[in-house]
Amino acid sequence: GVDHVGLGGDFDGVDALPDGISGVDAYPRILAALMANGWTEADIRKLAGENVLRVMRAVETIATGKSADRPDLAVLASEGAPE
Repeated sequence: GVDHVGLGGDFDGVDALPDGISGVDAYPRILAALMANGWTEADIRKLAGENVLRVMRAVETIATGKSADRPDLAVLASEGAPE
């Protein structure tokens, strides 16, 4: 759903794009079309960046909490990591 999607700006390496979509300059038209089809302003904000910021903040919180954790050497050894 709308809480789990976002627009990305990476257009490199794609073989084909929809008609009229050549880059991020199409975002205003995309967002206007979504609003014309029932998306709310809150939905658009989520799609345009709020979702990715929410996820990044959650990841940062988890990373900060784990930053003092040392690697489990037994797990590393079992996966063939060099000692």
